[in-house]
Amino acid sequence: MSVKDIAQLDSSDFSDVESLTNMIELKTYKALYKGSTSVMIKEFTGCDGNAFDQEAVLLQRLKHKNIVKYLGTTSLSTIWEGPQHVYDYPSKGSLRDNLIDRKLSINTRISIARDVASGMKHMSNSNIIKRNLSIENILLKEDDTAIVSDLMSAYVIPDKDKKGKYGEIQDFPRVAPEVFSGGEYGTSSDVYSFGVVLAEITCHCPLEQVKVISYTPEKSIDTQIFEANIPKDKNSIELYNIAKKCLRVDANERPSFTEIVGYLSKIYQALPKEEERKDIVESKGVSGLINRFNR
Repeated sequence: MSVKDIAQLDSSDFSDVESLTNMIELKTYKALYKGSTSVMIKEFTGCDGNAFDQEAVLLQRLKHKNIVKYLGTTSLSTIWEGPQHVYDYPSKGSLRDNLIDRKLSINTRISIARDVASGMKHMSNSNIIKRNLSIENILLKEDDTAIVSDLMSAYVIPDKDKKGKYGEIQDFPRVAPEVFSGGEYGTSSDVYSFGVVLAEITCHCPLEQVKVISYTPEKSIDTQIFEANIPKDKNSIELYNIAKKCLRVDANERPSFTEIVGYLSKIYQALPKEEERKDIVESKGVSGLINRFNR
């Protein structure tokens, strides 16, 4: 599959356009497609759009329920100037915003973690490394199904067990220690980034809100920064133990995404049968969450 196979979407089918982000090299918009489908439109203004085209081709290969759906390209010349690509837009926004603004039940958080691991397992099995997994580029659908998005930094590798120097280092401090020591990314590097995400899900709080980060390039994140904020229930402790495995300094000691999906599925299946898969959530402000986890 190549760039020439990308679907061309009629610009007249878009309405209710709203700006989401306005950065120098990247602008994003929310819109309605054909009057009913919420979509996100990315406009890449910083270069020739090769990164966009690469992402589009990869997403057309990676059809999976936990990876963002790519719809095609369009040309809304009356509003934008650069290349524009269109994606399904999960209505509840980023996982980061949801961890801050909502109180997610343990059932929902386990389900989200499993969704992310499932999407990353599919990516790994397709010999693709993401390189920038974070709570900012994990999106939630209306039913809280998690979707992995943003493959502009992704690379196709010849073998999922092979490491290499693929582009610039991404998203400090979620980058694995071996990347800093040798600049080599591999599937195990994505596992490390997932470990940070899983710790954030368990704590119900973004990394930067936990406390001052203890981190040096040659070492893993000091997991003690999370431990005071881990809820004391059995399921949260089990989640955190998985996160610690993912955050091991030695990349060869980290579990695979296949193993991680197995661990999380086992925890989820053991939840009380009478509890719904997606519990009702309630709104909660940032200050309330911070106070809760700093007690």
